[in-house]
Amino acid sequence: MESGRKLRRECTREIRNGDGSMKSRLVSGVLKAFLRWFYDVEGSSIHLESNEGDELEIDLPNSYNEQKGKEWYARLKDLEREFDREAEDPHTTMLTFSSSSTNEDGMLRPPGDHLRELQESWSPSVRRELQRQMSDAGFDRYDPDEEQARWWEYVTVVEPHGSSGGVASGYGHFHTAVFTSHEVKKEMFVPVIRKHVKKCEYAQHAAHNCYHPDPSKRPISINQVTGDSESGLGNLGSYL
Repeated sequence: MESGRKLRRECTREIRNGDGSMKSRLVSGVLKAFLRWFYDVEGSSIHLESNEGDELEIDLPNSYNEQKGKEWYARLKDLEREFDREAEDPHTTMLTFSSSSTNEDGMLRPPGDHLRELQESWSPSVRRELQRQMSDAGFDRYDPDEEQARWWEYVTVVEPHGSSGGVASGYGHFHTAVFTSHEVKKEMFVPVIRKHVKKCEYAQHAAHNCYHPDPSKRPISINQVTGDSESGLGNLGSYL
């Protein structure tokens, strides 16, 4: 873990035979602590009772359980329906931001540092660059209460990579899905990708080649949404 970083209590342990100083736990230890906490709180609820004897049982969901996932999925589907109904020429753009899981010596980096680096690159630097590019192109953030000529909205998610079970499986990358009411061009998003490479120390140029000969390896993917498009809105929403 990067020197000087503060850690949650469950991510630390006291140095053996030391002076009470703390050190970071191994990743395996942190995962075990998280799973113990998760299974302890899963299905928890709070019981309320009024002075009149009325009783109420309230579930206590957490950010990682199925209920919370369904809530976020429902919000995304709401955005999909609004987008499909309101957009004049709907387009979707998927931006991918990643960072190397190894350092200069080829050693695996702490997953916490890796994720923090991605988060700090996105907010505020990359997010502001995206907003600037969209504004310069004449797009306003979507507002259902205002009539807008050209509008856009976005969703950002973290996805684990290395699903084959390799050493990179414990790391992740960011996807930002941009929904626009009108056509957009790749050149609008190239400065956004370059901003990430500049701000994220371990973001590799090769992994963010906007002009890679293989389209599937480019960090920018744009699709026009049509009623019979298999690569359109529904697939993007389900993927996210």
